[in-house]
Amino acid sequence: LMVQHGQVPPHLHLRQPTPYFPWPQWKVEIPTTPEAWPRSDRPRRVAVSSFGFSGTNAHVLVEQAPAEVLLPPPEAAIPLRHGDWMLLSARSERALRTLVEAVANWLPQQPPAAWAAICATSRQARASMPWRLALRAAGGSQAEEMLQAWLEGDPCDLLVSEVPPAPPRLAFRLRPESTADQWQLWAACGVEATAVIHGPDQAALAADLAGSPPQLRLLQESQALEAELELHGYGLVLPLEPPSPERLVQLWLAGVAVDWSPFAPAGTWPRQVLPTTPYDRIRCWIDEAEETAPELVGLEHISVWRPADCAGATPSSAPLLVLAGPPYLAAELADSLPGRQVLDCPDLAALDQALATPTGEAPLRPDVLLAAAGQESWLAGDDSPLDAGFWSRWLPLLQGLIARAAQLGQVHWWLSGSGAPVAALGALARSWGGESGVLAGALLWAERPDQLQKLLNQPLESGAELRMGPAGAEQASLQPLYPGSATPIPLTLPPTGTTLITGGLGALGLATARLLQRCGARHLTLVGRRGPDSRQQDAIAALEQMGTAVAVVQLDIADSASVEALFARLQAEGRPLAGIIHAAGALDDGLVINQTPERCAAVAAAKVRGALLLDRCSRSIPHDFFVVYSSLAAVMGSPGQVPYSAANGFLDGLMDERRAAGLPALSLAWG
Repeated sequence: LMVQHGQVPPHLHLRQPTPYFPWPQWKVEIPTTPEAWPRSDRPRRVAVSSFGFSGTNAHVLVEQAPAEVLLPPPEAAIPLRHGDWMLLSARSERALRTLVEAVANWLPQQPPAAWAAICATSRQARASMPWRLALRAAGGSQAEEMLQAWLEGDPCDLLVSEVPPAPPRLAFRLRPESTADQWQLWAACGVEATAVIHGPDQAALAADLAGSPPQLRLLQESQALEAELELHGYGLVLPLEPPSPERLVQLWLAGVAVDWSPFAPAGTWPRQVLPTTPYDRIRCWIDEAEETAPELVGLEHISVWRPADCAGATPSSAPLLVLAGPPYLAAELADSLPGRQVLDCPDLAALDQALATPTGEAPLRPDVLLAAAGQESWLAGDDSPLDAGFWSRWLPLLQGLIARAAQLGQVHWWLSGSGAPVAALGALARSWGGESGVLAGALLWAERPDQLQKLLNQPLESGAELRMGPAGAEQASLQPLYPGSATPIPLTLPPTGTTLITGGLGALGLATARLLQRCGARHLTLVGRRGPDSRQQDAIAALEQMGTAVAVVQLDIADSASVEALFARLQAEGRPLAGIIHAAGALDDGLVINQTPERCAAVAAAKVRGALLLDRCSRSIPHDFFVVYSSLAAVMGSPGQVPYSAANGFLDGLMDERRAAGLPALSLAWG
């Protein structure tokens, strides 16, 4: 405002500057009354400082805007002179339709000369969302007609698509007229293929493009080419030729990120204020009202392993410090990682000694390989895994690495095997990586040191999760299941049987009880540490009015005597056990650096020890299902929830063990 209006306001509180400071010598003045700031041959400039209470400071320089200049109408790039492309996108089909209506009503109000700038703005100044529409028109009036026709059900020449969560891989097919310059033109548009298809005559160009060592997958023309493309996930194959707007639109509609700047209007052009993308406004609250028909539960995502795409990246050459590993590991890795220094560090003291040893001029900060493989013995074969003793061993290690972050590169984790203890450590690693910032490395699954060596020879990105598969390195990812592809989970509830729900008086437990009642449950046993309050009593009464008998049992699910007595009572009553839903849990969020073993153990007790006791006591009793409520924090990591993630990872692994033993088991990762 000072720059705009040419006025300097007075200080809010100062009335008389201190006489103990030599103001004239420093040419510093604090105004106590409004002062004019007249124009001059130089623009007005202001420095603005903000000093945060936490110590975060900001300093900004503001300069007076130049005098307004009328620019000539922009002229579209040559390939777009006879028809420019407008791109629109939104989060959903409904939102896209709303956006199209807004643009169709807005276009008639715009001058014809602004069409090139409107199209360029739609391509370069708007985020690309899943539902996409592209149209080519010679001007705004033609575009408005096409949009109105589409709204009325006539597809005309508009292109509409919903892009998949992950874009398909792209391969370029070399032709006799293909050149390396054309490859660079595509790169300038932000489009980079990871494979090249070539015949015998283009082998030299293909090798040239791939580099040495090869950074691209080289595929030869053959009868098996289509099968090979499908095997490696290449859904897009284009000829290597100069990029055209039509090809770029094709890629954009398929979900490929495109840089449109090479096709921007010539010279300086003003960005236009297009209609904003509408919000979907989806209601996310849980309705408490009873539903007339049950909704079957279906999976939304599954965890899968895909071939790792390591093209274009270079493995690290930094020294590698093997922390807490077996004595032989560092020696074996040193033999198989030529040119990379590998040191054995049994503990943090040895790590400090390695960091204090000079390694030459301007050394790279060393990476750390935390050998968690084998450390699962700290919590295996114990009725109280993830207890204070476990965290007393692990917390100092995790906190110590964060304290040494300024001296380290990335911290990679090595894990092997399967089962509940290993799954708990894997979940712990994911969440610790989420809050360790630049320290976060990769999670490497390898059964043998030679497999680990192969993974360490891969480019390791922060947060990646890799293993060695039959055909090479594979990376873990979540694959969404689209509507219709998810198989509903069948519920078979015997009319006389009871379903045991731990954490049954909590919000999630009561919501589960209502779902089971709608699925035909006639008896429920709700377990909680405390008795029901008035709100919970009302919910129980509503269930009973709908014909479902409810037994409330007050006990600590982590107490073995109480759980054994509960199962003994169920057997004495002669009531069959339909199934178990373990929804009990506790939260005490906090960063690792602020955690204590006691806090971490308290978070894990109900989930982990409770699940083990339920598993042990139910093995001799027939039941149709055993469901544990886990969390997405165990699958993807969640900063500030390391003990919670580890506890949920343990549940995931325990369900794997039950399935391997032929017992019913399902872990649902809510998130």
